[in-house]
Amino acid sequence: MSNNNKPAISSTPAYNEQNYTWYTSLEGNFFKEDTIKGTSAADSMDTVTIPFLVPEGQRAVILAFLNVDDWGTLTVTDKATGTKQLEIRLTPDVEPAGPRGGHTEWSKMDHTMLQAGQYDITVTHQNTTYPAEYDPRYNVSKCRFTLSATTLPDHDSHEVTGTYTGIFNQAQSGFKFKFPIKFKATCSGGELHERTFSNLQLVSCDDSNCSTLSEIDNKIYSIKVQSIKFDLLDTPIYDQDANVAMQKVLVTWNVRSWDHQDPDYSAEGTEHTVSSAAIMPGWATIHCKL
Repeated sequence: MSNNNKPAISSTPAYNEQNYTWYTSLEGNFFKEDTIKGTSAADSMDTVTIPFLVPEGQRAVILAFLNVDDWGTLTVTDKATGTKQLEIRLTPDVEPAGPRGGHTEWSKMDHTMLQAGQYDITVTHQNTTYPAEYDPRYNVSKCRFTLSATTLPDHDSHEVTGTYTGIFNQAQSGFKFKFPIKFKATCSGGELHERTFSNLQLVSCDDSNCSTLSEIDNKIYSIKVQSIKFDLLDTPIYDQDANVAMQKVLVTWNVRSWDHQDPDYSAEGTEHTVSSAAIMPGWATIHCKL
C-alpha cells in the first residue's frame, strides 16, 4: 500500500538499450484511503511513463491490464512515430460519471503485437472529489496495472522449397535420363543471418516425371527413380547483399534400371544409388529470404 502519489512498481527486466528496457512483466499498485477526511482528486496517482524496448530481430506480444477507482488510461506509444499501439481507457467518455462524480472500481484488459523498437508505456490515474453532500471518508483512490510480454522472432518459421535436376546414365546403352527433384524444408524464424534449415522432405516424384522408357533395337529400356533422400551440408550461409540465407543439400537417389545391353540384365532390373556429389556442382541449395 502506498501513502503517497507514486505507485509501488515491480518489474522483471532483461536488458536495456539507451534507457529503454525489455520487461517480461511489469506491475504497479497505488492505493490511498483516509477514513477520517477522505480522499480527493489531489490524491490521484502520478502519471507513470515506462520506457519499453522490443529487441532488434524480435516482435513482442504484450498483454496489458488496468484497474482503477475512479478514472485512468494505459497507453503504449511508438517513440519513433508517436502513434499509439495500444490504449485502455477507463474514462468518463467510455462510461459516464456516477452521482458522486466518479466511477466504481472497474477494469479492462487488452493486447497487441509490437515490432522491434522503443515504446513508452504511460499510465494515468484520476481520483474524483466528492461533492459536499457526500461523506468523503468513503472515497478511495486506487490504480493497479500489469503488463506481461513475450518475444517472438521477427519472422516465423516457415516452409521453403528447392529444386534440383537428377541424372542417371545407363552404363551399357548410354541412355541418359534427367528428372526434376522438388523438395521442401523448414526455415527457422529469427534474424536472417541466424536462420537454419531442417526437416527436408521430397515434395513429389511420381511416374510422370521420375521414370522413363525408350525402345532401342526393338527392346524396352526403362529407368525408375524409387526413392530420394536429402542431407544438409556444412552450415547455413548468409549473403548480406542478396538478403538471403542458404545451405547446401546433398541429394541421393535410388534407381532401378532395365538395360538390355547389361550382361547382368534381368526382368527384375538392377538397383543403383547415385548422389549429387557425383555431378557438378555436387549439391542442391535451399534458400530463405526476407
